[in-house]
Amino acid sequence: AMMAMTDDINARIHAATGKGAGQVTDIQCAYCHRGVPVPRPIGDIVWQATREKGVAAAIDQYRDLRQHFYGRSTYDFGEDTLIAVANQMANARADDAIALMKLNLEFYPQSVRSYMALAFAQTRKLDDMGAIATLEKALEIEPENSAAKGRLEQLKSYHRQR
Repeated sequence: AMMAMTDDINARIHAATGKGAGQVTDIQCAYCHRGVPVPRPIGDIVWQATREKGVAAAIDQYRDLRQHFYGRSTYDFGEDTLIAVANQMANARADDAIALMKLNLEFYPQSVRSYMALAFAQTRKLDDMGAIATLEKALEIEPENSAAKGRLEQLKSYHRQR
């Protein structure tokens, strides 16, 4: 079915441009698949694995994919990928978001954005002291980060009723 789809897209390109084979660049399976069986963003894979199998299985899958595909232009293993997933799940699944940010910090220990996302997830879990410590770590890395400073000041001045 996917090969037929590729042929159909190429036929449409040829019809739209009025040019034949060899005169325009045809799409190939590698353009979407990039060497993987199912062409999906790594964030989607982690999100689905977390929902269906739990965060531990998602972390194992991420580590496995990273080991096999890192540096091959297959998945975006940049620091922002897991930050986006963690931020999406922080309100409903704070523990999962925390686990994903700890994983991200293994690979990007100087990522202030990862520390900020971790602190956000910690506040969703009502762990204000943990979030304060996390934001202080972020400021050790980037002392002039105004967003981290603001969140830290806000959190320190806030007295949550438990």
